Amino acid sequence: MEARYFPKGGPQPTKPPDRTAHHIMGYVTQWGGMDVGGGMLFPAAVIDGLVHQLGGKQLQKECSMLNEHSLSHVYCNQQSVTVLSEDQDVKCPVGTAVISSAGGAELKAEYDNIVHTVPPFFKYPPSFSDELSTVLGIDANEESWAYDLLLSCYHQSFELAFGQRHDYRNQWIISLLGKQLVHNPENNRVAVPLLGAGCRGFPVSMAIDAAAKGSTFWLSQTQEAEPKKDCVVAFGLLETSDADELASKIEKLL
Repeated sequence: MEARYFPKGGPQPTKPPDRTAHHIMGYVTQWGGMDVGGGMLFPAAVIDGLVHQLGGKQLQKECSMLNEHSLSHVYCNQQSVTVLSEDQDVKCPVGTAVISSAGGAELKAEYDNIVHTVPPFFKYPPSFSDELSTVLGIDANEESWAYDLLLSCYHQSFELAFGQRHDYRNQWIISLLGKQLVHNPENNRVAVPLLGAGCRGFPVSMAIDAAAKGSTFWLSQTQEAEPKKDCVVAFGLLETSDADELASKIEKLL
């Protein structure tokens, strides 16, 4: 599902609004700029939108060519407010992750690869099912389902970012476009935003808790594997108080 803008916290509209002709303004929609209000978000107001804006046409083309995700058939929907048949063909379902090159020159100058993940809307997560919980490898229950899916985003993203799992399903597409994924397990640094705390509507304290648990889980996994020389996870947080809270929670979990 794609929309030019949507309410913070969801639900994301099932389809773009109809366009109607206006005698002065030309084609407009019922989502006109005067109607969106302060709670609506444009793509450039969220991390995903900024990444795709900076990645340019190269990243857009690469993502558009990705295969349907192998787990998409397990989902009843991508947000519990509605059931859509087109949801069965998604390239990156909620709680999963895929990896791409950095796309255009602007992102490529700073990053080797981009890991894409889709947190759930806090109040509108996909419908719960034991099968979905099992295939995602998370110990979940219906009461904490949205939070559990957010944790899954961290687990799957870190696996791809640090090369613990490879997305062979889509690598041929990246190669076809003249790109390649860069993996250097001895010197790997990953920048990550506070997943879920923006347009997906999670309370910041809950998003920080998931970030702490997701990163300490990654650390425990890497310590069990062969030692790596320089692997770093760097969170980008706007508020110092949030950074202090995250650091405190990570320290308690270690």
